[in-house]
Amino acid sequence: MNKLTLRENFEVARRVTKRAAKRVAEPNTILSLTVAIGAVWLIGAVEGMMLLRSGHRSFSFMWRYGKVNILPSIIWNTRPPALIARKIGRDPEVILRSFDLKTSTAAGLQLNVMGLQTFRSILAGWVGIAQILNIVQQASIANEEYKQSIRDGKEPFLKSSSYKERVIRLSGSSSDVTDLSGDKYGPHIVPIVEDPKKWQGYVHLHSRDCRRPVIWHVPNDRYASEVWDDFEMDKSWLVETDNGDRVLIVEGDSSVGDEALALGYDACNDLNLQEASQAYRMLYKKLRNIKGGQEDDRIVRVLLGDSNSTITSGGGHQITLRDRIDILNDVDIFIDAKVPLINEIVNWSKRILENEDHNKIVFDTSNSKYYNTLVEILAKHNIDIVDALPQHLTYPRIVYQKTTSDTLNTIRSLVFADVIPTEKCCALLDKKHGLDQIKDISEEIGSPVSYICSSLIYDNLYYDVRSKIRSGMCNDEIQSMLDKKFENVLGDSK
Repeated sequence: MNKLTLRENFEVARRVTKRAAKRVAEPNTILSLTVAIGAVWLIGAVEGMMLLRSGHRSFSFMWRYGKVNILPSIIWNTRPPALIARKIGRDPEVILRSFDLKTSTAAGLQLNVMGLQTFRSILAGWVGIAQILNIVQQASIANEEYKQSIRDGKEPFLKSSSYKERVIRLSGSSSDVTDLSGDKYGPHIVPIVEDPKKWQGYVHLHSRDCRRPVIWHVPNDRYASEVWDDFEMDKSWLVETDNGDRVLIVEGDSSVGDEALALGYDACNDLNLQEASQAYRMLYKKLRNIKGGQEDDRIVRVLLGDSNSTITSGGGHQITLRDRIDILNDVDIFIDAKVPLINEIVNWSKRILENEDHNKIVFDTSNSKYYNTLVEILAKHNIDIVDALPQHLTYPRIVYQKTTSDTLNTIRSLVFADVIPTEKCCALLDKKHGLDQIKDISEEIGSPVSYICSSLIYDNLYYDVRSKIRSGMCNDEIQSMLDKKFENVLGDSK
């Protein structure tokens, strides 16, 4: 799945090779190599001088002899002196000594020449092997640097990628919906993250052993800084609409931050409106500088957040997130995070209560903030949320505990204890792995367990908006459709 293409592999190899070459070419390495090569050449030149007859000193021969024997020295080889003499236009029989071994002087001279050859080969062999080992080591280090750069979200995305029409997702420090979107759409989703350490699981799943960059790191409060300088995208990232426009879609997830679900009234998002707005602006600048870009290429700014979360001024006055967006036009299309989730809860509750002679739903949770929110909102739909008390055991219930495992284990215990049938239970999930776990628990119980997954809801909403953008629908039309779809859920929502 999502294997690298041949072109992508070549680009990865070029990047690693470039890193390795830069390390090999460090000044200290170059200096030591130059000194060693110079020493091998000098020994060869002295050796060449000893091969010349007295009165026939030729600096050209000495220079050439030392130079051509640098590489052969690595494998204990020597180029024939006669061949070198012919190369420089001299007669070997005239300028080169003849070692007839009739005298001890001639034998000693030849032994000295052989000693220099040995010393030259030892030095060259040592340097050659050392450099080969150094290159291998630097290549290994360069490869690990490349992988670490991907883990850190600092490696530019591959220009040769076969993935077109990509969607940039501002994901804050964590984003459950982006985890799910990555599984569904792979590298078409480009997460912009504040804390790469929290995204190592995502990198492991989608980077093909840290060979394909899949995230980009923008630290908290640095959305308008130089961290975007190396962020690279091209015209293939743009989505072509049915009316011929080319659009860069940037989606922001300002839904829940460190909270699990967008069911509270307090703002808890780690990607705030200011950060999202700054990111939109920086990415618009990138769009304008795309090679092959067109004048009418445009950006569509999408934000998922709680419309009723408040922003407090220094004077103590409050304005809702949605009102702020409508006034300043920081966002083109706003997706409410709370209303669609509440809508699914209301729909399930109404459906299950059709066969009941009461209007009570148990909310089995330890989160008092979420509990109070559902009590208030569902009361507007004539649904009475009650606590998980012994006298309420037989009522239909929505279960949300601290972890997905706790939630599903609670349902399992209720069903196996014959307290309540499976069809009257609904698991409230936030993360993608809950979808796999609920399949397992359903198989164990022997019947399907109903669930409402916020990540799945949000991913579907993002997809719906992208589909409408692709169809050529204008931003105002899309916003109007979203608002109308959920206008009666909270009763007082915009």
